[in-house]
Amino acid sequence: MTRSKLRLVLVIMLAVVGTAAARCPGGEGEGEGEGEGEGEGEGEGEGEGEGEGEGEGEGEGEGCRTQADCSDSASCTSANDDGPRCGIAPPEDECFDAADCAESEHITCDVQDRGICMEHRACIAPCNDVAGLERCTDDETCTNDGLCVPTPCTQGFACPSWKQCVVPEGTDRVDAHGCVAPSCSSDTDCGGGEFCVNGNCAPALGSCELPVP
Repeated sequence: MTRSKLRLVLVIMLAVVGTAAARCPGGEGEGEGEGEGEGEGEGEGEGEGEGEGEGEGEGEGEGCRTQADCSDSASCTSANDDGPRCGIAPPEDECFDAADCAESEHITCDVQDRGICMEHRACIAPCNDVAGLERCTDDETCTNDGLCVPTPCTQGFACPSWKQCVVPEGTDRVDAHGCVAPSCSSDTDCGGGEFCVNGNCAPALGSCELPVP
């Protein structure tokens, strides 16, 4: 082989080696496209709607001692107040006395339904007549005239614990049976556990009562 041919072979070999080297990945193209889209949308909507509707409807049921403790539209009432609270008027009285009724020994004018909302005077059978023997209630007594009247405490009726069967004095309050609620100016004027309500001793504080419609 001549020198010229040898040189040609060397040039060709160098060209081939150069081409091969160019094809090899010489650079580490680390295209680390770390698209860390950390969309940490921490929507902490802590809607703590603490609706503490403490509707403290305090009816202030502490009771009353005088009218001044109640509103203008209410009345301070206690156990000493006689009769029921009625929303309707009782029937009209049929008579005032026996003369207003039919002339008969079997008819008289007396209180009917005493102590309840229907109380009124009516022409009815006397309690000492056969037709009216059971007309009087347990706390009533039948008189010689055939009338039912509240039994006096001096004749067997037992007064409530805060009342006494004594002769009333001053502003003492007396009920239909003759039982007396002593007058007072403060709780200390009454017995232990009793209260002074509207100027008289009572077993409990009064209550502010609105008119019955």
